[in-house]
Amino acid sequence: MNETETKTPPLKVKPISIGSLVIIGGSLLFLLLFSHISKKSEPKTAANSGCFSAWDGSHPALVRAVKKQLNDPDSFEHLETS
Repeated sequence: MNETETKTPPLKVKPISIGSLVIIGGSLLFLLLFSHISKKSEPKTAANSGCFSAWDGSHPALVRAVKKQLNDPDSFEHLETS
C-alpha cells in the first residue's frame, strides 16, 4: 500500500438485544395473524357487490334493458338470474 492510501476502519455492528428480537417477532406474528383473518372474509364478486337486488336476485339494470326492448314490457317476468 502507498502511504497516501488510507484504510477505512472496520464497521462496528451492535448485537441485537433479546428485547428487540421479541418486539420484532411479536410484530411480525401479529401482522401475519391479522392478514390471515382479513383474507377469510367473503371475496368480492358481482353477486355480493350490490349489483343484484336483495329482494328477488335480479340485476335491475339488465331487467330495465330487457323490458325496454320488448313490444309488451308488462309481459316480462324475471324468474332467475344466474
